[in-house]
Amino acid sequence: MFKPSPQSPLALAQLYSGAPLGDFFRQATGFMPDPNYFGAYAVAAAGNQLYIGIGAARPGEYDGALLARTDGKTIQAVYQPAEQGFVGLTYAGGMLYFPGPDPMEDWTLGNIYQVTPPGTVTKQRALVNVIHSWGLYPDVAAQRLYAAVGQHAGDNATFFGGIFISTDKGASWEAVKDPDRILGKYRTYDVIGLRNALYATANDDYALESVLAKSNDRGVTWKRLDLAVQSRPRLFATPNYVIAMRANRGGLYVIDSLGRKREANFKGFLAADWAYNFITVDSEGWHYLLAEGGNIMMSRDLRTWNVLLATGLNLTTVGYWPLKDWLVVGDRGAKAGLWWLDLAAVRQRARVGKLPLDPVLPPDWTA
Repeated sequence: MFKPSPQSPLALAQLYSGAPLGDFFRQATGFMPDPNYFGAYAVAAAGNQLYIGIGAARPGEYDGALLARTDGKTIQAVYQPAEQGFVGLTYAGGMLYFPGPDPMEDWTLGNIYQVTPPGTVTKQRALVNVIHSWGLYPDVAAQRLYAAVGQHAGDNATFFGGIFISTDKGASWEAVKDPDRILGKYRTYDVIGLRNALYATANDDYALESVLAKSNDRGVTWKRLDLAVQSRPRLFATPNYVIAMRANRGGLYVIDSLGRKREANFKGFLAADWAYNFITVDSEGWHYLLAEGGNIMMSRDLRTWNVLLATGLNLTTVGYWPLKDWLVVGDRGAKAGLWWLDLAAVRQRARVGKLPLDPVLPPDWTA
């Protein structure tokens, strides 16, 4: 199934033994996987456990979601949120966080979830008039949570985006005042932080591209940047820069901690569609990106990309498991699964010249 690329004979291996992912999901939740879009939509590592967010279909599409975990040998269910699908997972400060993309409840309140490993889950249903919680960013240092949402005006009919802020670990929330709908006349799809700045994905019309917005005052006020981005892909941050997918899937925007913006254009490929978590980075600064056609791309500088693996799969998510030094990917569909690749072997091949060795990030791309 996993055809090596011209540059590499490496191949993916199944992440765990046992029942196929669809059978596991159906047995754990009682919901039927959608034949086209069932799969793992997010992964996050916490020590020797990898947490997996599985959706019956795309986020907000059909009933059914499951949080699971694996040690790389077996998989077990952790928690079944009352949501339509799964959109993101974040591990920070010893806690795991995920938003509720579409509650299987009334639209008076939206949900967020916090997990104390290995499996104590706290559901907080306190986001007033929120339909979709699309992004959840924990600012551990400031002891704040930020939620990017799709909300309504209390009538279940007048919809718009927004950012909510919690200073009490999610027990209560305050909506950012946004009379000009800078954060989106339709939805706000994600929020993430870098040093003293916040970035959000603001959307005015579902059929149109989104734009990036930025706050320099912990989310109190926002300004739009002249950067058109894809709505669904998650924003990605390292200690030195934020990455967003360009609207045409033909490249990236990279913003460093000083606010300097760069474009990284892809040559000969597009980023994968319907891959919500599309990029990750390993402990040595190599980036891995999901591309159209099932290719996994590899880069050191975010400008020059090479095909690491040609999988032929409809890939939905990619993540890094530091303890094992593994790349983890998931695909979608009736036979969706989870796969891993030993990155120590990948980097060794690069060092001995059997994979292209790209330059590190240029100085002007770091803090």
